[in-house]
Order: sequence, then C-alpha cells, then structure tokens
Amino acid sequence: MDERMSGVIPHERGTKRNALLLILLAASLSLNVVLGWKVRRKNVEPRPDQPLLREGMDVPNVIAHDGNDVQRTITCNGAPTATVFYIFSPSCVWCDRNLESIKALAKFRGGSYRFIGLSLSKTASQSDLDAQKLSFPVYSALSPETIKALGLGGTPQTIVVSTDGKVIKNWMGAYTETIQPEVETFFGVRLPGVKS
Repeated sequence: MDERMSGVIPHERGTKRNALLLILLAASLSLNVVLGWKVRRKNVEPRPDQPLLREGMDVPNVIAHDGNDVQRTITCNGAPTATVFYIFSPSCVWCDRNLESIKALAKFRGGSYRFIGLSLSKTASQSDLDAQKLSFPVYSALSPETIKALGLGGTPQTIVVSTDGKVIKNWMGAYTETIQPEVETFFGVRLPGVKS
C-alpha cells in the first residue's frame, strides 16, 4: 500500500512518535522529582506521631536496658555534664558509615560531655552492640514511651542535652557534608566524616 493512501505521511508518524516520547519523558521526570522529594522528606523528618525534639524542649528520663538486660533510667536534668545521646542501629548502613566520626567525637569531647549510645535495634544482641567498639555505654530495648518522647525512628541521630534537661542540639542523620560542619563547629573538633 502506498504511504499516501494510508493517510499518514512518514514524517507525520515520526513527529507524533517524538511528541509521545517527549510527553512520557516529561511525566517520568516529574514523577522522579516528586518521589525524590518524598524520600528526602522521609529520611529527614520524623514520623507524624513522633515529634522531633527541638532546641529548648525538655528531655524526659530515658528508660532502656543495659548490657546485662537490666532496666535503667537515664536522667539528664541534674547531670554533672551535658549529655550526648547517639541513637543508632548496628544494622544501619548510615550508622556504620558514621561510626568513625562518632568515635572521634567521643574521644575528643568525652571529658566535657557524657556520651550515651541508644540502640534502636530490636534484634541486635549484646555482641552486635559490642562489635561497634564504642567508648561509651550503650543501652537498648528502649521503652515505647522513651522512643515516642524523644521522637526516635531514624538512625543515626545525635541529641545534645543540657544539665538542666533541655535540648541544645538535635541532628538527624550521619555527619555528611551538610551536618558535619555544624557538628564540628558546635563541638570545636575536626571529624573524619562518613566513609563511602
């Protein structure tokens, strides 16, 4: 059959195909932007039922278990030094990438701050926690009340609490290029950053 008889000239078919591909490309790009925005928000913001502690807010007592599975209550109000809570999970990739930085921070500032690790892992054994080789005590099996009150959910997270029990700083995430300068400035140290 002759091209002219079909009613479609070859050039018109190519133009229609190109227009369709352009529309599909624009739709795909738009969807990628929306999904990327949602993922970024999800990684930074707490779940709606768990408000993020903001500077100046009171920190309640932390109820967790020590390495011997004994329930402990950690109080910041009245502590001799400010407290740094480092929230992590041994199976968290970003926690692993951030490990050398938190170790360095505790090494350089352990005399000025009380460092306490809080593991959010429900399945990590004591040997998993010990394998982190942190120089500060690590607690696990946090009470649901503690998790909700501190707005915990993502890891890693670093919360600095004053001796009167108020939040001074609260960083969500590993010490990447956006967070590392803030942490270094606040503590007056130089950190190795996240490993790739």
